[in-house]
Amino acid sequence: METTLIAAVSASLGVIGKSLVDSFFKRRETNYEISKRYSRPILLAASELQARLWEITQRQAPSSNPLFLQANDSEPYSSTYSMTRKHFLVSTVYLFGKYFAYIEILKKKAQFLELRKINNSRSFSVLIKAVERTLAETELRKKSKIRSDRQLFKLQQAYIGEKLMIENGGEMLCMSFAEFYDQFDSVFSKLQDFEDLIEILTRAVSKEQEDFCLTRCCLLGNALVDLINFLDPSNQYVSKMDREKVTVPGLEAYMQ
Repeated sequence: METTLIAAVSASLGVIGKSLVDSFFKRRETNYEISKRYSRPILLAASELQARLWEITQRQAPSSNPLFLQANDSEPYSSTYSMTRKHFLVSTVYLFGKYFAYIEILKKKAQFLELRKINNSRSFSVLIKAVERTLAETELRKKSKIRSDRQLFKLQQAYIGEKLMIENGGEMLCMSFAEFYDQFDSVFSKLQDFEDLIEILTRAVSKEQEDFCLTRCCLLGNALVDLINFLDPSNQYVSKMDREKVTVPGLEAYMQ
């Protein structure tokens, strides 16, 4: 169909028109290839973040002594679990940043609006937007009576992602965890958007009944599962058991 369209338009516009049309379809193909190239890093980043959100919402939030609320940053959580508050917090923030970074790299590499017209790329864009909105604004949040909340808006997510982006051999990548960890105290922990993200995570496990942050984390994890299912429908890279959706707390009450 596209070949027929090119021929029809070229006949009408001549050589110049053919050049323009060829350029348009070449650009579309390039954007499609870019989306394919970055879909796997996005899949893996989404899977890692979703797994951590499951840990936060299903184990840490119900715990009487969650890691995020430990008084000592460097003390092991228990005799059988050597994780420290700092390592758990910094690694969680990194997993958010890694996902945001690869989303921003895709947007910068491709003309993202055009991706909506290429094969399944419109669905890809819709799912990415759904993930983004769980941290920014949701219909559920609007319907809820809870007023205590912390949001992370679209440009805040983009900022966090861009801060983790590095260039290596002409390719844009996300910095390593070691690089991020070494700079966390001196750089990242002092930036407002990172502080807002940390507040969401802390409040999600705080046991405050009138707070929406735990719900946000549950919604985000579920939205990531939808994205993972889209990017890996055959369970080739992420096993089916590692893409479990969670119950959103208080959902029925919010919808009344």
